[in-house]
Amino acid sequence: MYGHPVALCADMGVPPLRLTQQVQLAQLRFRLTQVHKDSIPGTLYEITMFTPQYLPPQAMERLMEKAQHHLHPQSALHPPQVNQALPENKEKSYKNWLRVQASNLWRRELMFFKLPAQAPGRLLAYVQYNTKDLERVNLYKPAPYLSIHHGHALDLIRLRVQAWPQYIPTHLHFSGRKAQPQYQHRYCEYCHQPSALGDETHIFLKCPLTASVVSETVDQIHKKLRLFDASPWSSLTDIQRVSILLGNPPPSLLKKYTKEWMQECVPLLHTYTTKFRSLLGSLLPPPSSEPEDVGSDVDP
Repeated sequence: MYGHPVALCADMGVPPLRLTQQVQLAQLRFRLTQVHKDSIPGTLYEITMFTPQYLPPQAMERLMEKAQHHLHPQSALHPPQVNQALPENKEKSYKNWLRVQASNLWRRELMFFKLPAQAPGRLLAYVQYNTKDLERVNLYKPAPYLSIHHGHALDLIRLRVQAWPQYIPTHLHFSGRKAQPQYQHRYCEYCHQPSALGDETHIFLKCPLTASVVSETVDQIHKKLRLFDASPWSSLTDIQRVSILLGNPPPSLLKKYTKEWMQECVPLLHTYTTKFRSLLGSLLPPPSSEPEDVGSDVDP
């Protein structure tokens, strides 16, 4: 699957390795200082930390302290859920709390791409369209739409993580033998409107050649919005509309209805993305046999 790696990891609930490593190191420190502090490893750790200045920079003890300060600066104050847990469950409770802290840090990094100063690119587009999903408390859990099993799920996954380079121009992240255009110059290859960026917003909502498939799905989603007492389709922004078509719940949906919304709408979106892929495939121009210029390999 040739999607954006950060988008794929965010959807699958796999935070960056550096944050996962910090969670494990902070958990190990908690084990040695709180859960098994009277054991031999705990006693050795306590003795070692009497003189931390003699430890080499990459010593395990130093890394554990650094991870602790990064995820839990006030280590003397344990979270309430850890204090209330049974002794045999304290470490597990602390690990779950650390994962939430790591999720907050990663979410802050992802939201940084939404700042106005950021250049347009694939990661910015992913964060904009899936902000609602990235607000879930624990990013170690997969995106909610993945919990709905359906025969056509792979098409929606590929669409969300920008692995449709042959159908959506802005998903193109390699050049092959073609000159690689910048993100903002990847225009729609279907309607050829002047300066129409071939991103999800244009392909789903504005391209006249895809309107037939989109309108059919929008009518069904509009009925679902009224059923769940959410904001009507006409009041949503283009980004919010694309977000719904990508499997995210509406912004005004009450939290208690989220699970039911996903069960009702995600199978509909699975079928829609499969039809949409077939339509785009039929609209693609035939490949050219002329030699092409060599472009750059990697793109934002």
